[in-house]
Amino acid sequence: MTKPKYGRTDANHAEVIGWFEQLGCIVTDTSQVGGGFPDIVCGLIGRTLLVEIKTADGKLLPSQKTFNAKWRGEQPVVVRTQIDCIELVQRIRRGK
Repeated sequence: MTKPKYGRTDANHAEVIGWFEQLGCIVTDTSQVGGGFPDIVCGLIGRTLLVEIKTADGKLLPSQKTFNAKWRGEQPVVVRTQIDCIELVQRIRRGK
């Protein structure tokens, strides 16, 4: 039997969580959920963000693409770098 694909995290997973927490977000690690569900859920000023963490060259898996296509809430966001995290939080704080 093969191991399920979910459960693996990208090399920058812990770093990204730390960056969001430093920016004032509450973060829940959802990387073990599976089914293409994003890696983390971030709460910030009344907003709930689904965030997929990828490395610089990481690609979305087919299950992640399917989840995103079917999701009827705010679309998940892909972050790769600390700059991505900062820009996302700044955009949310500006009300965008």
